[in-house]
Amino acid sequence: MVGGSYLQRNIDTLPVEGKLVQITFLEGSTAESNVMPIILKRLAFISSTLRARSKAEKANIAAALQADVWPLLGAGQCLPALSRCMKPPRHMH
Repeated sequence: MVGGSYLQRNIDTLPVEGKLVQITFLEGSTAESNVMPIILKRLAFISSTLRARSKAEKANIAAALQADVWPLLGAGQCLPALSRCMKPPRHMH
């Protein structure tokens, strides 16, 4: 969500075939970046925003979440798929 200066850090941190999902820009939407890691690691850059959507689209999305997603979360049936767990860097302990 940070964007700006974090774009390259996010790209560099992703594993092979990782996905970067950008939903907003707290540090701005412009960044200079080396895109070679995107190609070499077969990364996917995915973006989405609700801001530019119509009120009707937003209402449909909210209704679908209410009907289809929240009940699964509440029942513990929708859990994240983890491929691996990583230890945080020492300075984060």
